[in-house]
Amino acid sequence: MSGRLPWMMRRVDPHSDPNAAVAMVVLHSFVDLHARETMATVRVVGRGAAVRIDVTLDPWSVHLAVQDGQLQARLYNTGWADEDHDLLFRSRVPADVERVGAWARRQAANVMQALQSTREQEPVALEPLRLLVVDDESILRQALVRMLRDHVVHVAASVDEAREKLAQTDYDGVLLDVVLPGVGGLDYLRELRGSYPEVARRVCLMTANPEMLDGHPSPSLVKPFSKGELLDVLEWFQLTRRTD
Repeated sequence: MSGRLPWMMRRVDPHSDPNAAVAMVVLHSFVDLHARETMATVRVVGRGAAVRIDVTLDPWSVHLAVQDGQLQARLYNTGWADEDHDLLFRSRVPADVERVGAWARRQAANVMQALQSTREQEPVALEPLRLLVVDDESILRQALVRMLRDHVVHVAASVDEAREKLAQTDYDGVLLDVVLPGVGGLDYLRELRGSYPEVARRVCLMTANPEMLDGHPSPSLVKPFSKGELLDVLEWFQLTRRTD
């Protein structure tokens, strides 16, 4: 395929199907500039508006899709469940058609760099942790339970529920949303520093608005966060628990 436009790219009308047209430009960048140098496998799934590009460097795979003028890249591992993924990045497609080619080459380089660096990382040996997730969004709670299935995970939708859980269990770490009904996460963290100082040292704040965390030394996760970022927090929980 190197040096030639893929057959699907030649059949796409950029005016009637701009998403698929952009996806094909990205695909061409992979094939021509990166895949043959790294032995990655590139394949197209679907066609038309449902075109997705999969770039695999075993055991890792990046799925790319263009929707509503935005490219999304998600990282998967053959050992993960189907619903698990790690959002690598989102990138807005340039409005200027003349800039799409250079933009696509940059996205291809970003994906290949992420694949290679991820593949080179040594797996981290994590002990099973006892974790408390405090968030009023049921979808996020369910997603975290799936992502943390190798650990003991309890969930709470409010600070009142979290207080009840904490009175019964000694947790290795707490994932605490900042915006909660009633008592907010920052107020609850201040409460923990007085009533459970050891636990307060193992709290990670979660928020979609990082400005709300200004001046707070606790570790944080900015929504939407990746599985890799979550793993970093788990490592921190484990290390902090060992030193307590």
